[in-house]
Amino acid sequence: RENWLSPNKTATGLNLLRCIRVVAALMLLATRLPAQEGNVWIFGRNAGLDFNSGVPVPITSAIETIEGSASVCDASGQLLFYTEGSTIWDRNGNPMPNGTELTGLVFPNYSPTASTTQSSLIVPLPGDPNLYYVFSLTDGTILSKHNLYYSVVDMRLNNGLGDVVPGKKGILIDSALSEKLTGTVGKCCNIWVVVNHNMGSFHAFEITAAGLNTTPVVSPSGIANRFSYNYGEIKFSPDGNRLAAVSQPV
Repeated sequence: RENWLSPNKTATGLNLLRCIRVVAALMLLATRLPAQEGNVWIFGRNAGLDFNSGVPVPITSAIETIEGSASVCDASGQLLFYTEGSTIWDRNGNPMPNGTELTGLVFPNYSPTASTTQSSLIVPLPGDPNLYYVFSLTDGTILSKHNLYYSVVDMRLNNGLGDVVPGKKGILIDSALSEKLTGTVGKCCNIWVVVNHNMGSFHAFEITAAGLNTTPVVSPSGIANRFSYNYGEIKFSPDGNRLAAVSQPV
């Protein structure tokens, strides 16, 4: 569901890359989300898959994206909401009342997360089944840089369909990043959200029951080529102990 795209590829190459990336991202979320919270995948252009029956059943959705997306279900496997980083749709396919323009950036006929490899990530607040952090990573097509924002969704709002909490929408927490965003469950009842700085370091933000720590743990990683380093994906191993990063030529 954290899907993507990189410029300057052939049409055939693009389709293949999209398929590979969709599968890789779906595998990541399926192995790291607890219980049935990853049972419905929403991605692509009005697409989705429902695994609640034990086999993938194609479904339709309101999403329209060629790259990153994320979705989350409750403990019973019911879809709660989904996003591509700029808009959050509820389970009925309607934009949440306060769930549009998540980054606060508005361009005519263009979404600021439209061309981000891993544009969005949904993280539950540990210990609270009603609150979720939604992370949005902008692309560099217009901004010439990648910014990371977060919003908070409360499922008790909007008659149980959920909405973004007033004052907790589109909060900037990092910039000068690549298009890489992922998360993993920690070992101390916490969750780590990780992004990749475009000059060669990983920034890890911790989420605990007390909330999001906006001061990241910075780990230098080195860099081979600054421009190709901006594109690609990062993915944790199933046990969360290792992180793989992929860079793409441009």
